[in-house]
Amino acid sequence: MRLAMKGNFTLKPDNPLVIMTSNYSLQEHVNKKFSVRDQRETALKALKTRIIEITESFDVWQTLILKCTITK
Repeated sequence: MRLAMKGNFTLKPDNPLVIMTSNYSLQEHVNKKFSVRDQRETALKALKTRIIEITESFDVWQTLILKCTITK
């Protein structure tokens, strides 16, 4: 998928969907990566807006994949 051209008319590819799996929760990852409390809070706040944690239901996972793969 390509983004609309603006300004200098340079074609820019859209960000691809990245699917990550882990045995750790987002909170655990942030705690391991950042040692300062303020940095942990900032990182967690920023990442929560970009990451969807699926902990229980496969239906949520399936719905997200379908939304991301169906083009209009």
